[in-house]
Amino acid sequence: MKNIIAVPLFLLISQMTYAQVKFNLGYAETTHTYTLSIVPQTTWESPKNMVNSAQIVLRIDAGSEFTPAITSLVEGLTWADNAYVEHPDGDPEHTFVCISLVNGPTSLIKMIAGEEVPLFSFVNVAGGCAGAVTLLANDAPAVLAVRSAGYNVTQHFAVLGARKNAFTGFENATVECAAVTGADELAGKLVDEVKVSPVPADKTATIQWNLLSDMQGAGLIRIFDAQGREVFQEKNSGGTGWHTLQLNVQNWQPGLYRIQFEFDQGQRTKSWNMMVIH
Repeated sequence: MKNIIAVPLFLLISQMTYAQVKFNLGYAETTHTYTLSIVPQTTWESPKNMVNSAQIVLRIDAGSEFTPAITSLVEGLTWADNAYVEHPDGDPEHTFVCISLVNGPTSLIKMIAGEEVPLFSFVNVAGGCAGAVTLLANDAPAVLAVRSAGYNVTQHFAVLGARKNAFTGFENATVECAAVTGADELAGKLVDEVKVSPVPADKTATIQWNLLSDMQGAGLIRIFDAQGREVFQEKNSGGTGWHTLQLNVQNWQPGLYRIQFEFDQGQRTKSWNMMVIH
């Protein structure tokens, strides 16, 4: 009997040893958009790909203004920033932002070894550059210190096939936005009062902007999706004052989009939000 029991236990332990998921944090400088992806290290078919719960924890400088506007990149899933641990004992110079899966358990996330899966993206609606945004390992000294004070700031990704927390590490753990200086700072003085209507848009969207100066050339209006991919580009007509653009968005994927202006000499403005929901 002991030998019969030992075989499945050995197989289970082997499965758990190789059942791993890595996190990958990316940043698109042109749209100031962050993306959180997973990279499975093994393949799980249904129902073993069932994700019961998940938590991704970001660490930022405590003095940074940081509020993530989150867009799910897996249809049917919802992610939310449900906890902020500010100035905790053990790491008082930082804030931990916990983003969790709201509507688990789910089997909507494909788990194929080596294939990256974007889970969600976010932009900092607090404005400005938040500096370094970092994912810390669960055994990092800062994480252990904050946990000892009673706060759960661990990375967590519970997959049925792993029978445990499948998180094992990172593909990339730190990104840092670029401060707005030089040419970008000049561009910020060229366009003002960008208005988008309706909010959210369904079939059509109207974008209005006030061009303060045309000394830098007509330039472009560019629109990017939540993953930083350009979905629209059009040359501005030039001339100071108000401009209007009508967009047909009925075939666009629902989600958050970012509007940005770029001028002939390389200057580009900050981004403005546009939401599409059908």
